[in-house]
Amino acid sequence: MIKINEFFAILLMILPGVLTEKIVRFCGSVNKEKKHSDFMTTINGILYSLPIVIFVGFVADWLWGFDNITEIFDSLSSIRFLAVFMAMSVATSIIFGIVVAWFIRKYQNPIRAFVQKKIFRKNILTSEDTCWESFFFSRDSMYLEVIKDGKSYFGFHTQFSLNDEQKELILHPIKNLNYYPEEEIRPLFQDVNRIFINFEKNIVIKDYDTTKYKEWLKEKIERENANP
Repeated sequence: MIKINEFFAILLMILPGVLTEKIVRFCGSVNKEKKHSDFMTTINGILYSLPIVIFVGFVADWLWGFDNITEIFDSLSSIRFLAVFMAMSVATSIIFGIVVAWFIRKYQNPIRAFVQKKIFRKNILTSEDTCWESFFFSRDSMYLEVIKDGKSYFGFHTQFSLNDEQKELILHPIKNLNYYPEEEIRPLFQDVNRIFINFEKNIVIKDYDTTKYKEWLKEKIERENANP
């Protein structure tokens, strides 16, 4: 019959990595198809658990002076030690998850592009989810034209769904900007920076250059401030 400390040892070998995997996915840095999410969560959870358990084990050895892993597992029968060990595991999982999510978002695509282009001499291939995320991931508000079945929708994008959700976004039309008329603003958007195309759903999204709009808005505000 399995002992209580062995039961907790098994949980602490898996759950920290699962928590890290959840944090990475929550931060929107993982491109996984929903039908594989449970399987990938389990596999990644086990892989993430290895460095977490090793790190927490070293910390426990430094604090309590254990000689081997068996002594750590035996100490899990102590409520106080179990609580401290779990707290360290959870804290390490959260920090590790945030670091991994940041690293993936910042370096995954450049590293993959370098490997594909420089080493394997291949074109840069990516998934639809990655295209969606990279198109909309911008700190500045973009003025978009969304074309669906021949009908156009214009507006500033305010929100968009993450890459593992339905492809949805929210547009803020110019007519809702009460302080300036639409006919005065619309001509400022002529040049197109990028075009997103979803061939499966017949959707085209144009990202218009906002340089002229920002310059016009700056001059407008300066004139109004000069003539209160």
